[in-house]
Amino acid sequence: SSGGGGGGGRGRADDRAPPAAPAEPAKPTPCGKDCPDDCTNARVYVAGLPDGATEDEIVQLFSGIGVIARERPKGRGVFKDQMPHKIKLYGKNDCLVQYEDPSAAHAAPDFFSGHEMKGSKLTVELAEKIPGHGLPSRRDDGGY
Repeated sequence: SSGGGGGGGRGRADDRAPPAAPAEPAKPTPCGKDCPDDCTNARVYVAGLPDGATEDEIVQLFSGIGVIARERPKGRGVFKDQMPHKIKLYGKNDCLVQYEDPSAAHAAPDFFSGHEMKGSKLTVELAEKIPGHGLPSRRDDGGY
């Protein structure tokens, strides 16, 4: 006996290939001027930061148009002003900033793109929407 089945031999290989459309929903979708009014994307991607830019400097600049969201630590409670801001630094020249309000994030590209920070010109765009990101967190862990 020879092993391995091989699919029954019906049809050509290209007939069995799945259509391209079902794979697309898993891809992040762009967010921008064509977003619906109820868009929940509250994150912006910032490129062109000057070398050595600190989280505090980023918060100071970007909080001018809205409140920067804060991380909620697990475990015992802390005062909100002691929670770290939702800013993720990538390398030394770009970051992701999350606002509490999606409308602030949608205003940020027009407001901050081209802005100079310590001599560096910033590029700001809405971050790609990824399911489960940029939405208010929910406790589904059976906690109190």
